[in-house]
Amino acid sequence: MAQVYTGKVVIPGDQMEAYLQAMQAAEAARAPFQKSLENSIKSLERFSLTSMPRRRCGSIRAL
Repeated sequence: MAQVYTGKVVIPGDQMEAYLQAMQAAEAARAPFQKSLENSIKSLERFSLTSMPRRRCGSIRAL
């Protein structure tokens, strides 16, 4: 019979510290990519504000 993943994860209390450390390490590993995306968004916003005619829809973040 197929098993359905519900998204719930049970972490034993004695492994909680290791889990939190792993989550912190994963977040630190993603930080450069997230910063790159934020810089790309800012660059695109600056470009759109300086080179495209203003529209009624507002900023690019509204899309």
